[in-house]
Amino acid sequence: MARKRKRARPSGGHRQPSRARNTKTRSTSIVRKRSTRVNIENRPERSRSARSHAFNVLSDLRRDPSLTFTQTARNREVNPRSVRKYIASALRKDPSGRIKARPSDRLRVTIYIPGTKPGERIPVRTKNNRERQLVGQWMTAVNAAGRDDFSLIHEFPSGQMVDGVLLPTGPYQIQKILEALAEEDGPYEGLYRTLARRS
Repeated sequence: MARKRKRARPSGGHRQPSRARNTKTRSTSIVRKRSTRVNIENRPERSRSARSHAFNVLSDLRRDPSLTFTQTARNREVNPRSVRKYIASALRKDPSGRIKARPSDRLRVTIYIPGTKPGERIPVRTKNNRERQLVGQWMTAVNAAGRDDFSLIHEFPSGQMVDGVLLPTGPYQIQKILEALAEEDGPYEGLYRTLARRS
């Protein structure tokens, strides 16, 4: 009786399952997913920081028109491309090609101001540069009061509200804010100013 020949395995046929190969692919996939998850979690904090720096650049350009856009961004330690990403509509080019800040804008920014309790942060949603400047002036006045200079807070008009939030100027409320800041571990970091802790 003739012996049956074994069929040769085709070189380009079906691949045999490999446990080692599947295990490697599965572990690599897990590593990639974990790396992506970490990046996504870290991104919001970096974005908030870059956006804050971008508005600081805009404020600096308006305060001193002689500053160049690139140098101002470097002073604030932020990439000029990030600045354009967040405040492009508030910038323009002059006839010489230099980037300048427009006199006004309608950018919406949420500024967190200190409350009367330690660690309390009150969100103030501003919708243009006029409202941001008003909040910035109030924060400057509170900052000065923290150094025992109450002249600015006395000059600040009372009853000013932004986004339905009252910017307090009364002696009792300002004193409570300063006491709350003094009880915190570090100075309050605002969008435009650092409020000093009272010594």
